[in-house]
Order: sequence, then C-alpha cells, then structure tokens
Amino acid sequence: MRQAIIQTVGAAAVALFLACEVQPDWSDIARSFEGMTTSGGPATTGAAGSDLSGSGGGDATGGPGPGSGGMSTSTGMGGNATGGAPAGGPGGMPMGTGGAGGGMGGQAGTMAVVDAGQDAMVDKRAMDLVELKDALKNLQGFTYMNLCKFGNAGQDVTTLNGCNTSDICWATADLGRFSENRTIQIGGVAGHVYDVDLSVIGVIEPRDYPPAPNCTFMPNQPGTTISVAKCMDGFANQSSVTFNVYEFAVAAPAAKYYFNDVVTHPPHRVDVGDNKFTFTVNAQSTIKFTMDDLNGGEIRNCTNSISKSTKYTYAAKSPFGDNTPINAPTSVAQPFNGNWFTLSVIDARVH
Repeated sequence: MRQAIIQTVGAAAVALFLACEVQPDWSDIARSFEGMTTSGGPATTGAAGSDLSGSGGGDATGGPGPGSGGMSTSTGMGGNATGGAPAGGPGGMPMGTGGAGGGMGGQAGTMAVVDAGQDAMVDKRAMDLVELKDALKNLQGFTYMNLCKFGNAGQDVTTLNGCNTSDICWATADLGRFSENRTIQIGGVAGHVYDVDLSVIGVIEPRDYPPAPNCTFMPNQPGTTISVAKCMDGFANQSSVTFNVYEFAVAAPAAKYYFNDVVTHPPHRVDVGDNKFTFTVNAQSTIKFTMDDLNGGEIRNCTNSISKSTKYTYAAKSPFGDNTPINAPTSVAQPFNGNWFTLSVIDARVH
C-alpha cells in the first residue's frame, strides 16, 4: 500500500514538473504585449495600419515585431516576413502576416511619395512651358531679311532676273555702308533666367571673325560654312575684313554671338546655314540684333534655299512644338534675293 502511495505521488510530481516545463511564462507574455504597445502599437497608432501606409514591422528572427509595423487590423499583429512564433517555438499565436502588411504599407507609402514627386515635376514643367512661351515669344520666329536693291551700276536688282552668283548688291543707290538693328524684348518673371536652345537657318554670306581668344565657335558647328561663334568683339577686325557682320548681342548676362563665322577668309559666296546653339538670357532683358555690311554691299544669293531644318526638330514638350519640324517662314521667298535667317526656340528651361 505504501509503495502504491509513493508511486502515485511520484507520478503526480512528474506530471506537475512537465506541466511547468511546457506552460508559457505569463510574465514574459505580459512584457511582450507591453513592448508591443510601446514600440509597435496597434494599427491605429503605428505606421502600418489597415490602410497599408506604414513602413513595415517585425524583426528579422520572427515573432511580434518591435518596430513601426504595429498591428494590422486585417491580419493580426506585425511579425516578420515569414510570421509565426519566435524562432524554435511551436507555432504560437497567429502573428505572421502582420509584418507583411506593414511591409506592403511601407511600399505603398514609398510609391505614393515617388508618384507625388513625379506629379510635381510634371506640374512644374507645365507651368514653366507657359512662362517660357510668353517670355520668348518675340524670339521665336524672329526673321531678318536683307533684300538686294541696287546693282553695281545703281540698277534695280530687286528680282532674280539676270542674277549671277557672287554678284554684289547694295542697300542704297549711292552704294554706301548700310547698318540696321532690331531689338528683341524678353519677357518672363523678374529674377528668372532662361537657358535657350536656338535654331538658326538661312542663307548668309560668310565672314571670318577675329580668332581666339576673341572668338570661339559654339559646340557642334561646321566651321567651314556659316557657323555660330561667341566673341568678345566681332567688329575688332573690321579694318581688314569688310564682309557683313551678323551680331546677336544679349544684354544680360552680357554675351555676343555671330551667325556667319567661318574658319578662313571666304571668297564671294553665300552659305546655307542650319545650326543650333545654347545661350542664357535673363527675364525682362533685351537682345539686340545688328547687321552691318561695313563696305556697303552684300554677296547676292541666286540659287541657295532652305525651307526647313534638316538637322533639328522642336524638342519634346518644348515651348513652341513637340517633336515637330522647324520650318522657314512662308514670308521668305525661296531662293531669297539677298541674305536672310530665321530663329526658332528648339527648347528652353527656367532656373
């Protein structure tokens, strides 16, 4: 009997010992809930929430996440990506997918920020295009024509009848020097600065301007035919080179560009130009174009024509076109009996 009692008591002790070993430590669980409340929190106070706008949650080893994932109202408390109980545990509470919810929330939040940034960029460009179109409207399509009027003997040469290449024609009957200028007013918002990609097409007699460091060719110019150069003073060699000056002077920031520069002194001829250059101009400033034939005459054009640019089109989402051709104005008869050019704003930017 005594032996039976001892066996019974022993079995009970073993059962009690085992029960203690497998039961959870309730104080640990309480601390876990307390930690979740203070660090992760329910969805209404954390960053993850049911709207999936949070930044994710859970740690790398499983179990309830101590980060900002919090509790997902749709699937439970935030855990790691694989969910489940702490590492080595028997499964525990269904905490697995909350972390995924937090991660999705973070991804959605990031995508929203990216979309918002892209929208802001699109909106700014749209606003810039409106400003640029108004600011540069006097530059876009600006055309200069210098028609032949008198021949060497003072005869009327306003038509191409009897025109010979390399003839000289004159603007006045006395065959004297002729110069004129045009002012191009830039609009826009005071304090703004515009970078402008400008097309220059036309037919002009070439000229060799002073060499570097006075003048340098703008990038991607042909050089051997009329090209755009930037000079400190393109008139500096007028005592030795009396061919026509085509000057484009920007008031602010001050800079001077010339539309008909060539590498070497040319014979009597005219060139077809199809060039582009980039310059900077301040809002509400001016550009002054000057044509000065210096010795009074210009080389006559009998056959050369250019009705559209063969190199360039308007840029995508430019102020004045969208991947469209750059054409000469219909006001220019082709071939033009004299020299001419037209300007087109390929693209522009505000800064």
